Amino acid sequence: PSVLSPAEKQKALEDLDRDILAASTNRTHDARLRTIGNALHLWGIPMWPPTSASWKALAATLKVGRYASAAVYLSTYRTAAERLGYVMDEFAIRSVKDYTRSCLRGLGAPARPRALPFESLIELPRGRDAWASNGPINPRAAIVTGAWWLCREIELSCLRARLVEVSMSPSRIPKISIHLPASKGDQLATGLSRSLCCICTPTARAAGGYGCPVCILLDHLRFLRHRFPSKQKGQKLIKFLALFVISLGSDIERAVPFPLGEMAHVVLPFIHFQLVERIGKLRA
Repeated sequence: PSVLSPAEKQKALEDLDRDILAASTNRTHDARLRTIGNALHLWGIPMWPPTSASWKALAATLKVGRYASAAVYLSTYRTAAERLGYVMDEFAIRSVKDYTRSCLRGLGAPARPRALPFESLIELPRGRDAWASNGPINPRAAIVTGAWWLCREIELSCLRARLVEVSMSPSRIPKISIHLPASKGDQLATGLSRSLCCICTPTARAAGGYGCPVCILLDHLRFLRHRFPSKQKGQKLIKFLALFVISLGSDIERAVPFPLGEMAHVVLPFIHFQLVERIGKLRA
């Protein structure tokens, strides 16, 4: 542009500052700065300008709180100060290194991911009703499916019923394949399929499969056909029916994916803490 009005100049500067970090990173960055401000407020020290007292007070608070991410908070404080034009002297640079080492001392090794306790899934209640408003109906099936087919939260919540393929293995055992149109592990978006075969004996299968994931998902599909019958002849399931329909409370249901994060609030009262802890990002 040859000429910029005062309003255009202001907007250009705002756009420049706004896009330094991605929108998702901005939210995390702002949350860290709020934590830093709250920590310094406990000591009655202003956040700006950064001083030797503010560095020490922040590090002491992080150490008391046993923050394993102390280095991240100290680095965020330093980066934010530099972006505001404050010069980081040698004391500040040394403080980040020394105080990080002090905060991490005694915390031990970082926690490692543990295997999902699949044997505990059988303890989940078998009721069809949602455990909370905005949670999926037949929630046991949602948790079992996410755990056994290793679905991330967005994959699980956006699954459509038509993406579940039921077939028979060469040994005449029921087999279920879940086709994911896109997945984090599918960089080229060519589609991903995960399959499991029934592990039940014929007697157990006839009784409902107990804790078998294939039998539980087969039962869930039969439940969907009964609850949401298709009006089109020859079509077994509504074309765009979500695999896990959400409940809006008061017996109102909506055939759309349930919101991300809802399962974390739904499951806590019904499963012991160990199961929730191990499921982690599944939010189930």
